Amino acid sequence: MRSSVLSTFPGKVEFVPYSGRVFIDKLLSSKGLSADLIGGDMSDFITLKDANLLRPFTADAATLVQREYLPGLLELGQLDNAQYFIPWMQATYLMVARRDALKYLPKQAQLDHLSYDQFIDWAANIHAATGTPKLGFPAGNQGLFHRFIQGYLYPSFTGGMISTFRHPRAVVMWQRLRDLWEHCNVHSLSFSSMYEPLQSGEVWLGWDHSARLFDILKQNPEDFIVFPAPVGPQGRGFMIALTGLGLPQKQPVPETLSLIDFLLSPATQQKILEISGFFPVIKLRDETLPPRYLQNMSQTVSQEVADPQAIISVLPYGFDDFSEQFNQIYKNSFTKIVLRHKDIVTVVNEQTEKLRNLLAYSYATCFPPDPPSLGPCPVY
Repeated sequence: MRSSVLSTFPGKVEFVPYSGRVFIDKLLSSKGLSADLIGGDMSDFITLKDANLLRPFTADAATLVQREYLPGLLELGQLDNAQYFIPWMQATYLMVARRDALKYLPKQAQLDHLSYDQFIDWAANIHAATGTPKLGFPAGNQGLFHRFIQGYLYPSFTGGMISTFRHPRAVVMWQRLRDLWEHCNVHSLSFSSMYEPLQSGEVWLGWDHSARLFDILKQNPEDFIVFPAPVGPQGRGFMIALTGLGLPQKQPVPETLSLIDFLLSPATQQKILEISGFFPVIKLRDETLPPRYLQNMSQTVSQEVADPQAIISVLPYGFDDFSEQFNQIYKNSFTKIVLRHKDIVTVVNEQTEKLRNLLAYSYATCFPPDPPSLGPCPVY
C-alpha cells in the first residue's frame, strides 16, 4: 500500500494498518482512532454502523459513487437504505482447469456458460478417459470447500444460502453433489489448497480461492485456464469477499474525498490487482492488465459479476465467535450426505434445527444472497 499504491497519490496520506479485531476495538474505545477514511470488509462496516461510528455518503461525496461499478457491488454497501461504504476491491474464488482437460468438455458445452450437469459430465469424461478421477476440491482441514457449498451450490440450486437450507431444491443440490463427488480425486479430503495437485497433474479440474491460485496461474499461464462458475437452476451463484471505504462520523476533509477518488481510479485499481490479487470493483474498459494471467482472472471475475443470472453471496457475517459453528453445519451435512450416504432429507432436517438454534443464539441477520431480515435469519 505504501510503496506501490499510495506513493503516487498527489497529496499527504498516512496508512495505518490494523488487524480486524484490534481495528474495531480501537474505533469502539473511548479514545477512538483518529482516521479520516476507513478501509475494511463488510462485517467491519456493519459493526461500526451499528455502533454509530460511520456517516453515510451524502451529497458532499455524491460524485464518488458515480464510478461505473460492476453490477450489484455498490448496492452491497447500502445499510438501512443509506450508502455507508462504497466498494474498494474484491477477492473471490475461481474455477480452474488444465488445458489438457478442455478436449473432454461435453459436446456443445460452452466454457463460460457451463451448467452443473455439464460440469459433472466433464469430470466424468476426464475420469473415463484417464482412468482416474481428476476433479479436485480443497476439502481438507485448512481448505475452503465449505465456501463452495455455501456460496456456489446452495445459491445456484436454491437461490439462497440460509433461508433455503431445507428447501426441496436443496435435496436436488445434495444429490448432484453426490454425483459430482464420484469423479473427485480421493485425496481431496486432505487438500488444503489446489496449488500442488494442479501443479503435479494429479488434478486437472478444480476450484479454490483466487489468492491460493495466484501463484500457479502466474507460474504456468499457458498450462491453465480460469472460467466462470457453473450455472444452476436458479442462476450462477458465486461468493466474493468485498472490501470497502467508509467515512467516520466527523466531517470529511477535501483530501479524504480526493483519496477515495484516487483509490477508485482505473490506474490504482489495476495496480492493486497486480500487487495483491484483489480484483477491481469498477469496469476497466480500455485498460491493459499485464501480465496475461491477471487479465484472464480479472475478466472471469467481471464476467461473473456482470452476468444477468448472477447470484452474489458474501462471506458470512454476524456470528461473531460462532462463525466456525456456522461453517461446521455445512461441513457436517457434506460428510453425512456425500461421504456417508445418509438420507438427505433426514440430515437436512437435523442440521436445520442446529442452524436455527445458532441463528437465534447469535441473532445473526440475513446477508446476501438471502433477503434482509429484521431479526435472526429465518430458515423456512
